[in-house]
Amino acid sequence: MSTESRRRSRQPETKLSMASMIAVIFLLLIFFVLAAHPRNVLSKLAVDRPTDTPGPPNPTLIEIVVSDTGLVMNGRQVSLDYVDTFLEKTAKLSSDCNVAVICASQSQHSKLIRVLDTCAAHKFHNISLLSQ
Repeated sequence: MSTESRRRSRQPETKLSMASMIAVIFLLLIFFVLAAHPRNVLSKLAVDRPTDTPGPPNPTLIEIVVSDTGLVMNGRQVSLDYVDTFLEKTAKLSSDCNVAVICASQSQHSKLIRVLDTCAAHKFHNISLLSQ
């Protein structure tokens, strides 16, 4: 028996081929991806719909463009002080307005932060931040 144990220990180790294991894993992955039923997430999202309230309409959108040359609000060049006073007057009427802050790629970060701080100071909650 001692010679048989020596022969077995001298035999080279067999290696398993990883290619077949990887192929099986990819086949299982493809099966589970194709067999899975996607959830309909869009049907479960809460949507805030506007109510029908009589009265004068609120300004729907205030567009502020932050560029490297300065600030442009609703199509005209303005200063930060003008934006502050305009948002203050608008907030007295209604702070439910939508504010779209569009930031150019070459603009200074500090200008964007000042505009966002001004919007927050006047309690505007519907703020959209876009990049150009």
